[in-house]
Amino acid sequence: MTPSRTAARITPEYRPTHSNNLTTGKIVDYAIHLEPSGPARDTISSLLGMSTDSINHVGYEGLRARPIAVSIETKTESRAVEEAKVQLGVWVAAQVARIEALARQLAPFGVKKPAAEARPGRLESELVTRGRRKSRGRGGRMSRAEQPQTQEPTPTPTVVMVPDPSDILSQTVFPLIDIQSEAWSLFLARVTPSTAPHPSNSDIRKPVSNIQIFHSVPLGNTANTVQTYRLVKSLKVLRDWVDVDYRQWWDGFLGVRDAEAGGG
Repeated sequence: MTPSRTAARITPEYRPTHSNNLTTGKIVDYAIHLEPSGPARDTISSLLGMSTDSINHVGYEGLRARPIAVSIETKTESRAVEEAKVQLGVWVAAQVARIEALARQLAPFGVKKPAAEARPGRLESELVTRGRRKSRGRGGRMSRAEQPQTQEPTPTPTVVMVPDPSDILSQTVFPLIDIQSEAWSLFLARVTPSTAPHPSNSDIRKPVSNIQIFHSVPLGNTANTVQTYRLVKSLKVLRDWVDVDYRQWWDGFLGVRDAEAGGG
């Protein structure tokens, strides 16, 4: 997990537009990114080799292969709090739209699982057993017609599992930090699957999924020593979440969770 100055605008393809067709180039000031390891890094490299400019919704070189985990917006006292919330909202909407596009790109390589093998049901097995007993009870052998026929085994079909992007996105949260002068606050953006069809108007860009941003949680501030220690502790908790939970989510999204577990 490493903090980075983004110094980049949202890629136009994922930048949301308003209902009046106005685009916005809102960006945030800093981003804490995940440093992929093992199979996840290999998968991302493969994606970047398939005409994918960046794993994120920005084309900044330092973030091309490193998923953004936490987005940070800073404001001075002279800037409105609502302005920071708008910027964070636009930013996370573009991030969700980018991950949705990645899910569609990964769909042809969906997880392949063998379908359940056909097995005789309980009633079918019981009927075969009764038939054998009845024939033997008459003192005779089973006729050729009565004998069970051996069939050639049929190939096991393979089912490609392609989950819905909204379902995948709803399994994690996207932390957003708002810094107002010395005070640090945490917002949590959560994706919920959308039941409404995506608007056919291609001039309006927005994610297919619904995004909810929950109220802020104070992380601490730099006004005094006690609050500074509280802030440091809060950031350590957030770091641990990125290194464990968020990493596991990305591994699962990229389809390398089983490979990572098998290689440990």
